[in-house]
Amino acid sequence: MKITRQQRLDTLAADGTALIPNSTMPLTSTPADPARISLLSTIEVNYWCQTLNCTETRLRNAIHAVGPLSADVRGYLSR
Repeated sequence: MKITRQQRLDTLAADGTALIPNSTMPLTSTPADPARISLLSTIEVNYWCQTLNCTETRLRNAIHAVGPLSADVRGYLSR
């Protein structure tokens, strides 16, 4: 599926983070360590936001609450 430049821009905030979880933007890469969520890489943050169907703010709040283990964050977000 081809995504236009405008569609891509419509799904990004000014800082490049995803506004719409599970958008039509393809995931460009997988995380270096799938068991841990890193907030240091924009690519990884976007990956986890799409994978977990959440906003960046919700992802950061979840990590703050339960730590960076992806299984714990997934459980926290599914509540």
